[in-house]
Amino acid sequence: MRFIIKAETTELKQIVHEFVTCCPYGQDACNIVDQTLGKTYDDGYKAIHVYVRPNNYVSLLKFNLDKNTCIIE
Repeated sequence: MRFIIKAETTELKQIVHEFVTCCPYGQDACNIVDQTLGKTYDDGYKAIHVYVRPNNYVSLLKFNLDKNTCIIE
């Protein structure tokens, strides 16, 4: 399932950090990967990823946040 939501990057960053701070599974289950400055191999993709996985028995929930949209998979 994928949801695409238009939002500002600064607002999304604030929401991400608040979510991880209050993650119901603990902060160890939530991982932020901030690639807004690019990656080592710069292919033009700049985004923030939030990975939520409380244990190995559930599917990974991933939020891809780029400068134009919020994609929740």
